[in-house]
Amino acid sequence: MSAASLRARVPRSGVSVREAAASPSPISLRRLIGRRKVLTLDRLRCIRKEDLIGRDEVRLEIRVDGQFEDSLRTKLGKGESATLRTRVEFDRVVEITLFDEDISKPSNFIRFDHDDELGSHTFTSVGDRERAFHEDGAHYVLDAHVRDGDPGAATTAWQLVDEFEASTARGGWPRLSKATIIEQMRDRLARPWRVNQGPTNTCAPAAVVFDLIRRSPRRYVRLVRSLYETGEFVMKDGTRITTSPQLRAAAARSEPTDGGGAFAVPEVDWLVLASMRESANVAYTGPETFDNLGSTHWEVAGWLFKLNGYNHVRYFPGPPRFVAGVLSPADVSASAWIAAARKALDRGGAALASIDSSMVDSQRPGWWSFPEHIVAVLDRPQRRVDGAWPQDVLPLSKNVRYVTWSSFTWGGIVRRQTRVDDFESGMWMLITAY
Repeated sequence: MSAASLRARVPRSGVSVREAAASPSPISLRRLIGRRKVLTLDRLRCIRKEDLIGRDEVRLEIRVDGQFEDSLRTKLGKGESATLRTRVEFDRVVEITLFDEDISKPSNFIRFDHDDELGSHTFTSVGDRERAFHEDGAHYVLDAHVRDGDPGAATTAWQLVDEFEASTARGGWPRLSKATIIEQMRDRLARPWRVNQGPTNTCAPAAVVFDLIRRSPRRYVRLVRSLYETGEFVMKDGTRITTSPQLRAAAARSEPTDGGGAFAVPEVDWLVLASMRESANVAYTGPETFDNLGSTHWEVAGWLFKLNGYNHVRYFPGPPRFVAGVLSPADVSASAWIAAARKALDRGGAALASIDSSMVDSQRPGWWSFPEHIVAVLDRPQRRVDGAWPQDVLPLSKNVRYVTWSSFTWGGIVRRQTRVDDFESGMWMLITAY
């Protein structure tokens, strides 16, 4: 959503948000004790490559107890091997999936699952393991072993925050407070919906980060720490979120409100959202760009793939259309929108909607709606990694006259009952991922 439109609307009356209880969700004793085993990835060998010409560009994706953790990338030809020496601590299961990368992700605007999956294996118990990947005509062998680990060395997201707090590495953001960032990180691990874009054009990065926290909280902590200490973060396909000296020297954006207060971006959110937005810019750097630049649908899809770790990203229903010379959303029923969102959410994924902002501001779309805002669509059955979602989340449903739906936006959970025709005219596109 444009900063000008946001300033005109939010300081006056705000967005109607009903927060859940202020206390953090309970963390189970098992998660506090930590993981019990350590997987060591020793070596990856290429017996037969997948590509006809040149070496394979392979990527090992690591998922720990259901969370995307990291990826390892290398190039291998027939008869070659790569020494990995990678340790992965886990509690229940580690899933390793091997891909051959075929298409450069930043230029792939439509679909983000063209990489060839060569196989997947899980590791659960102690012992030496040799796993073969031979889908799509390839043949790779992974040498690995699992040993009992030290519970004291476990790394939940909360413990990673403690490590960050104890680190003596100097940050490169002189106008941001590390103590404030740490405090706000802990708050967001307990309440991901507190991520707040403030008066900036970063609704899309905010929705992506909200999903990252609830799906992969450890990766979120590593993202924040890496940006603070090094000014960059390496994503799963090897591309980087980078920051300019001008951005790192800036304070978090804050603007006065009509009532004499301040409408500000919290420091931890500024650190992450501003870095994502600036890094995606083609020609502009620095904090002043946020008044003019929003995020494209393909940038959102790219973040879901590269940062959040999803391998299947889709646009639904597709590009908008022109009706009588006016740009209009695709002609899709509310039932189809709901079905597409539920399909991704039921698979443990995400559904981000490009909408006319009036849909979350209790107003009907005007005679000409416009895709100026991006929100994360929610559904009651979702559960967080360490506890239940707030009771404010309504079931995603529809009757003859109204669509009942909830979304994350502007630092809270917004609940709405929207007339079916208004929902269909204000909903422009879903970006689903799983």
